[in-house]
Amino acid sequence: MLLLAQKMNKFNILWHRLEERSEIKTVSLLLPMLKQILAPNIQVQLIQLKA
Repeated sequence: MLLLAQKMNKFNILWHRLEERSEIKTVSLLLPMLKQILAPNIQVQLIQLKA
């Protein structure tokens, strides 16, 4: 869980930097990568929350 929190934190920092520069191309490149990284973790988290 801590590792996921760290990943999310890094992502949030990167996201804010991108938003500041409004680099939409970069964002659209990052999103698919992000989904691959986070999707499995988020599903695991949801299962843990339901339990």
